[in-house]
Amino acid sequence: MIGVTAGGAMAVSWYVTPEKAPKNPQKPASWGLTAQLTTIVKVNGQEYRHPQQFDNYRVYVVPKNSKGSFKIAIGRFPIGTYHVKIATNKGFKIYPSMVKSLGSEEWEYQGVRYNAGYPFYEFSTPHHGWWASSSFEVPVEFNKKTGILVYGYIGGDPVETAIAGGLGGTIGGILAAGLELPSAVGALLGAIAGTEFSIDVFVIVPSG
Repeated sequence: MIGVTAGGAMAVSWYVTPEKAPKNPQKPASWGLTAQLTTIVKVNGQEYRHPQQFDNYRVYVVPKNSKGSFKIAIGRFPIGTYHVKIATNKGFKIYPSMVKSLGSEEWEYQGVRYNAGYPFYEFSTPHHGWWASSSFEVPVEFNKKTGILVYGYIGGDPVETAIAGGLGGTIGGILAAGLELPSAVGALLGAIAGTEFSIDVFVIVPSG
């Protein structure tokens, strides 16, 4: 698989399996104007961590129908209500109403909205200070191959604006985890550059 950078250069993705779970410390998975957002994938209680950079997307090969969660960690997020959305394929099982806040900041599930034919699950927390960190966890079941788009923002939703501007097919390419994933991610980044966002893209491949 080929990763992607905003400038179009090639970068290496990582394949993660239980037998070769990397021991590298967690690093920010994405860059944003107001926050850094990191997604940690947990499978059957095991956290999958490895080098994470904005210019790489990741592929997680996990046991089919295993249970786990996405843990979303936010660092340096701004004053005001902060939103995080998780977009997946429609058949992928996610249990957003079972969201669990992992710190003093209370995260709440705000519902699901379909954009470009895909579900976007929204979570938010009010925040009143700078240079804080917060995290929450959402249960999932690894039953279907899917691209995952996780992003955070304040104010207007930059991805929703990009879809309204004609990038619905591009978002579909990301979530379908198709062969055009690198160019699709690049197009999305170009469309929302300059907005107050933080973004993370990875792929789940159930196997066995």
